[in-house]
Amino acid sequence: KKSIKEDTINYDNNIFICSKYKDISIINNKSIDDKEIFKKITAFLDEYTKKIVIDTETGVDESAEISVFEANFLNTDKKEYAVSYRKRIAFDRYASGIFIVNEIGKVAYNVVEFASEFNYYKLIGVVDYNGDGQYELLGESGYYEGLGYDLYQLKGDKYEVIASGFYWGV
Repeated sequence: KKSIKEDTINYDNNIFICSKYKDISIINNKSIDDKEIFKKITAFLDEYTKKIVIDTETGVDESAEISVFEANFLNTDKKEYAVSYRKRIAFDRYASGIFIVNEIGKVAYNVVEFASEFNYYKLIGVVDYNGDGQYELLGESGYYEGLGYDLYQLKGDKYEVIASGFYWGV
């Protein structure tokens, strides 16, 4: 603990990431709050959300949960954002996806392809897991009766899950 420069515990979600690397960053779990940037960076979601079909028979009427985190994801000198979208569309179905978006709102990577399915995926934070200056994505994946956590890292030309855990459910 003494060699870690910052506290790596996310007390809001009771999440702790252990790393063999000394330069792990603190978990950033605060979505951006600038409304203009949020609107510009998430505008691409309209292309996906207009295709969502809500199951009106189950009475599900939940708002979409959209998170946007700013960090260095692609090792460029420009602003980059991780964006996640999750909306419950039926008792046992979700529409969700996770993306890396550049400063003009163009999708650079589909981390988790947008889909309407039994499982959901959403971002809960970003962390520089290995101290290389390029942030990894901390996600939650689940379904209506359970959830777990995934750590995504850019490997070559795609994001891969490098760690997962604490899955529970029925």
